[in-house]
Amino acid sequence: MVLSDSGTLKFVGTRGFQQAARRASDVDKNTTVKKAEFVNNRLKLIAFSNLGNIFKIEIDDLPEKKYRDKGITLAELNKDALAKEYAVQIFTAENFPIGEALIFTKQGMVKRTSFDELNVSKSAYKAINLLDGDEVVSVEVVKDGLNVFTATENGMCLAYETQDIPVQGRNAGGVKSIQLDSGDSVAFAGLINDEGEILVVSETGFAKRVFAFTFDLSKRYRKGVKLIDMPTGIKVALAAYVKEPYDIAVFDGENVFGFSTEDVKLDGRTTRGKQLQKFAGKITADKHVVDYFRPLNV
Repeated sequence: MVLSDSGTLKFVGTRGFQQAARRASDVDKNTTVKKAEFVNNRLKLIAFSNLGNIFKIEIDDLPEKKYRDKGITLAELNKDALAKEYAVQIFTAENFPIGEALIFTKQGMVKRTSFDELNVSKSAYKAINLLDGDEVVSVEVVKDGLNVFTATENGMCLAYETQDIPVQGRNAGGVKSIQLDSGDSVAFAGLINDEGEILVVSETGFAKRVFAFTFDLSKRYRKGVKLIDMPTGIKVALAAYVKEPYDIAVFDGENVFGFSTEDVKLDGRTTRGKQLQKFAGKITADKHVVDYFRPLNV
């Protein structure tokens, strides 16, 4: 099961996936792999959308596709999904995931709730009450030893313990995760520990990796510290956590360039990093994890 960066879903046969193009330079928005899992027809697919909804999908409802085929939208799978709605995270389970979920939003909110609380007898329903104009950017499972890390489009970041987030019910809207400046928004929110690095790429193609242990734990709803130095008006194109190497796809207009995270140099927290190469204009960038895919559910 493949979740693309554009938020579409597709069921790809194991052989077709393994034979697919591995290089990020060969992809587009529909074929960048944000997440992939081995599945079987005993499992259900649980998709969280950018609009704060949960969709329960039977694996058998997804026709098998080739790797390069366009994925299926949530609106094609469920009549309750809006045309502008797309998947930001998927989980697979025989019934429903267990434990607790963290739901992060673009406007800097976070909600912690149990999966039991989120499991109701509907195929589509709300997981979080969003503020006007807000949307979900990521959903994570709470795990011992992992802390929250949030990076913003203006190049700020904040790390704090998951225990700082109160547990809420399904109808709640969450609490404030990071204090954002006017015009700023969340570029990345997830769980990390002291191992690995934080990857950050600016719209002008300057990139760096910073050791995760560099970021001291603070308290929730603080402004945080600088993650990357950027000129006024330039935003973060990609921020991500790197535990094992993977590819990133950089889009410069119609052109796409592939880089490994290993191509990005380690640097300090307050620097601007090194430019990957010269680009014609502002770039966007996505993770492409197919090269380093490992089976999660067999």
